[in-house]
Amino acid sequence: MVESSAGQSTQSVEIARALRIFRDRKWIIIVFGLLGLAAGLVQSMLTTPRYEATAKILWQNTTLDRALFNAQIFQISDQERALATGANLVELDQVAAAVKQELGTSRSIESLQGMVSVRANSNSNIIDIAARSSNSAEPADVANSFARQFILYRQQAD
Repeated sequence: MVESSAGQSTQSVEIARALRIFRDRKWIIIVFGLLGLAAGLVQSMLTTPRYEATAKILWQNTTLDRALFNAQIFQISDQERALATGANLVELDQVAAAVKQELGTSRSIESLQGMVSVRANSNSNIIDIAARSSNSAEPADVANSFARQFILYRQQAD
């Protein structure tokens, strides 16, 4: 029982010492806390907001051979490669030019392509088309337009 009271006494002395240090240096702690808050506020006000939207499209192989010959003649053996090729086709100049025309935007084709990142998800045959901009409405319009124009491009190519 004596050891317990000695341990509590030492612990309470250390807590009292820590509180005394905080009390003696409270203005330093407050000033640095306010400086950190001010720096964070300035940073958030100076940073341009970035908005992102994603459109997803399902990658399917063409069925032209089935339509023409009522049988599957062409078979794609490497589905992952076909999916990656499809993802690369989304960013073609022809697709971006159609996006520019659909949106009626003054942005260049290169600017539209720069807004977009395309990722193939081989686990699910889904192509993600993500668009980013500082304008809150623009990413959704651009991502959806790239998806629509890519689908039209594929339909015309098939």
